[in-house]
Amino acid sequence: MSEVSSARWPVIVNSSLYDSDMARQLQREHKIRYSDNTIKHTCIFPLSSIAFIIVPVNEATTVWPLKSPWKLDPALIERIERFVSVHCNGYLIVTASLFGQHEMTVFSSLQDRFLKTKLRLLPAHNASDCVQCMLTIAKATCKPASAIIKERMNVALANQLSEVAVIHILSMLGLNQHDILFQSSQKLSLHQVPSL
Repeated sequence: MSEVSSARWPVIVNSSLYDSDMARQLQREHKIRYSDNTIKHTCIFPLSSIAFIIVPVNEATTVWPLKSPWKLDPALIERIERFVSVHCNGYLIVTASLFGQHEMTVFSSLQDRFLKTKLRLLPAHNASDCVQCMLTIAKATCKPASAIIKERMNVALANQLSEVAVIHILSMLGLNQHDILFQSSQKLSLHQVPSL
């Protein structure tokens, strides 16, 4: 995993992000290639087969701040739909310095709009948060790291569901299965609602 995290990864960044804080932060640790042929505000990590589209919350609606009749920007919706059709592992990062009521309303509307797609939504407060999200996901889904994480999750899940693990924990607490079942049944009988 240290090889994965210490290497300079190639990242394809849309030219619309050329002079942004996010691009500068990515450039410190990774090989950036700017492209005009990608969807606006996207970053693609080819080694992980992951793509991100970054949307500032104030650009997501036709009116900002939100007023009575508002809707999501149709041009943005079209761009996100194109992004979803091109990238199977896509993430939409919605950025706002503060996620107040208006921002959460827009975020929820985006979630509702793309609920039935494979697109995953993440909030981020600034460029640093955005870069951190992207790097964490990209590193976790890269081949050697993803295999290790998957193996550890399977072991943890197997141990969690194992009866032997439960019995071991109970014995560490000085109890056995019979004691737990007996105490649980007593508590349930105390909390039963009397019938009318």
